Amino acid sequence: MTWRKRLAWGGLITLLTLCILTGVAWWFAPQWLPPLAQELAGRAGVDIRKLEIGRPGWGGWRLREVELGLDGGAIVYGENVKIGWRCCQKIEQSLTAKAQRIVYTPAEKSTAESSAPVAVSALLYSVAQRIPFITVEVEQLETQAGDQTLTASLSLERTLEGLDLQAQTQYQDAPLAVSLNWVAPTSLSLSLASDQRMTLSAKGELGDDGVWRFSGEHSADWAAFLAAIRMPQESITSLQTSGALQLMFPDVIGGAPWSFSIKPKFQTQLAQQDIKISGETNIELNGVMTPETAVIQPSTVLVNVPQWPESAPSLPSTWQVSVLEAVRCEHLSAEPSCPGALKLELHSKPASDMEPQLNAKASLQYAAATKTVAAVLQTDATLTDPKYPQKVELTLDGQVKLGTEIQVNLKKGARIAWSGWSLQDASMELKDGNIELGKTALSMNTGASGQGKPAFSWSLTTDAKAKVSLSHKGQNAEVNLVGRVKADDKRIALDKGQLSALGLSSPIEVIYRTAENKGWLSYDVEGKLANFNFIKSYIAAFPEALTISLGKVSASGALNWSMKDALAIDGRSNVALSNWGATYEEIKAKGVSLTSDVQFTGQAASFTQPLRLTVASVEAADMLQTSDAAAEVSGRVEYAKGLTCDLQLDRASIGLFDGKARLVQPAKVQCPLTHSDFWVEVSNLDLGKLVALESDKIKASGRIAGLLPITIKDGGVIANNGRIAAQSSGSINLVDVDYWRALSAANPSLQFAVDALENFNYNSLVSRVDYQQNGVLLFDIELAGRSANKRYSGAPIALNVNLQTNIIDNLRSILVPGSIQKKLEKGTY
Repeated sequence: MTWRKRLAWGGLITLLTLCILTGVAWWFAPQWLPPLAQELAGRAGVDIRKLEIGRPGWGGWRLREVELGLDGGAIVYGENVKIGWRCCQKIEQSLTAKAQRIVYTPAEKSTAESSAPVAVSALLYSVAQRIPFITVEVEQLETQAGDQTLTASLSLERTLEGLDLQAQTQYQDAPLAVSLNWVAPTSLSLSLASDQRMTLSAKGELGDDGVWRFSGEHSADWAAFLAAIRMPQESITSLQTSGALQLMFPDVIGGAPWSFSIKPKFQTQLAQQDIKISGETNIELNGVMTPETAVIQPSTVLVNVPQWPESAPSLPSTWQVSVLEAVRCEHLSAEPSCPGALKLELHSKPASDMEPQLNAKASLQYAAATKTVAAVLQTDATLTDPKYPQKVELTLDGQVKLGTEIQVNLKKGARIAWSGWSLQDASMELKDGNIELGKTALSMNTGASGQGKPAFSWSLTTDAKAKVSLSHKGQNAEVNLVGRVKADDKRIALDKGQLSALGLSSPIEVIYRTAENKGWLSYDVEGKLANFNFIKSYIAAFPEALTISLGKVSASGALNWSMKDALAIDGRSNVALSNWGATYEEIKAKGVSLTSDVQFTGQAASFTQPLRLTVASVEAADMLQTSDAAAEVSGRVEYAKGLTCDLQLDRASIGLFDGKARLVQPAKVQCPLTHSDFWVEVSNLDLGKLVALESDKIKASGRIAGLLPITIKDGGVIANNGRIAAQSSGSINLVDVDYWRALSAANPSLQFAVDALENFNYNSLVSRVDYQQNGVLLFDIELAGRSANKRYSGAPIALNVNLQTNIIDNLRSILVPGSIQKKLEKGTY
């Protein structure tokens, strides 16, 4: 046999032998592979609890089911595990593993058991040395984390330098990819990405001091995570952060504190309003096992509101919020404590001169044990809208307790102050003022009712004090109000209030029912009015020569108001003025008093009891004096659409010329006054004083009485066919006889009268009186008596005298000289 045939037969036999050997290996694999697996598991410190091996396939073996026990009691269960190899290498450098599903069950620990320290570097070395596979691929890895089951897929590769791990899982319904690369012995890189929502990369080194130090960058969109966080009527649609981070932790976990520092630039946006918030800060966390301390470094935040609601169109569209000091919170793993307050500053950035400038300082401190926020706030605003004050300041100091029922307590109260407030329509200035709240308690119940609907209620109690400086046309006044305010979601009440202004003070009570838009107010004013110039500034044509002497004021009553379609008011007031006075030119009125009981609405007022006016005395120079004037008026006044009235002068009387004039019967008085008739009775008038008013060249004595019909018509006063007569005998004497004789020289009849009246004693005097609108007063006098002139030897004489005078001119002649004298003294002439 030739060598070629021998070679052919040898190759055939060898091939046949290999086939036989392969078949034998395939047939007997379940018998010889378990010892090999036990050998490899023993090297890795793994206990094989269950192993079902299938027939070998091309490039490896399939393990239908495997269960391993790890150090510490953890269990790994796998299905459809395939172990492969690479030819012609050591087994540790050739084996590969793939698994369709692996379940990892951590070991259960007793509460008293303490975890042994774990070194990260040692753990990485252990994984690299104990896993007998150069690559491990798992399609589905499951493990329990609390009540949740976490799933992931992973790929682990042992390299010449170290380990390379790639994992895929889900985070917030988005795929999350994690990559970890270890280069022995001290370098570690980490990166993760979540569907463009989150990226993070960091590189770390293990130092000689046994501490890992990482630095890296991150970017994230936390919208899905914050979807459940709601603001009032708004939701956060996005929150993006990006920036540098640093992480430091010991190689032996739990051996020393770790620290984490991140400097995020953030930006967020609300859903309905186009409000954007952006800023940058620095946050530091540290602890041993869990975060125990957090430090927030000072930061600045910008808030942009491109389109502010129409209800406040003048507010700035950009705000800047700054944290003034770092905030340190400790014991975050238990009940957090932040002894340092969060101190903030807020500034608006107006886009134009029409927008206000706002500034604020705040100090906030949160206590988790009591869920209480302590707050101190100081803010001021410079406003440009004329409807509002030029400057407003607010300060408050209190605590807020959070929960189903939110409680606000202002132990040190609050204060609101303003300045430069001009009410253009009313030409009024609330120049400056402040409202102070004493001890204040506010509670808000945000719990839900049994029917599933939100039940919101609130209540407020505070001691309030207000001080307002008013200014009108250069005149100033101050108003003060103190009282206890009680309010809730049904009503607002001012209890035991005290109001004082212009020398007057009054206890005041107010109740306002919010659901019905109705309110009630009661008052009881007492005092002597002061600062009449402020009141006079509201009277358009107040006479310059008129001076008011202020007296006491008393007014008590109540009013109701409601706000539906328009403001409607009604009420009742009892008013009393006493000891007032007035001076006009040479006329002086003293002892003016008024009492009235008025019932009023927004349209009209009526006197439930007659208005009573009394004047102790009126003096006109030294010639005309009155005393004990009194009048009573009843009826109704309408002022909603112009001043109209339906009044009646019930009684009127006045002391005049040492006698008295009184109204005989009630008289109707309308507004405007077009026509009214008055029957006036005069009695016991001193004829001498009446004559002296006309001329100082006649003297008379005696008393007269009579009845005068006075009519007011078309704005003028007339008297027709009035009758007066002497109540007793008297006398008439001419003082300057020569003057009268010269005046009557051309008229024999007048000469006779002058001779008779030179010294005339009358026993009868009757006169008709007529008064015309031009001021002319006509007397048609009939005299009967005797003359003491020797020429007539006491013979009876009857005289008819027609006398005409202008009472307006007479009064003017009395008053004007004094007025001229005053003006000369003032230097106005």
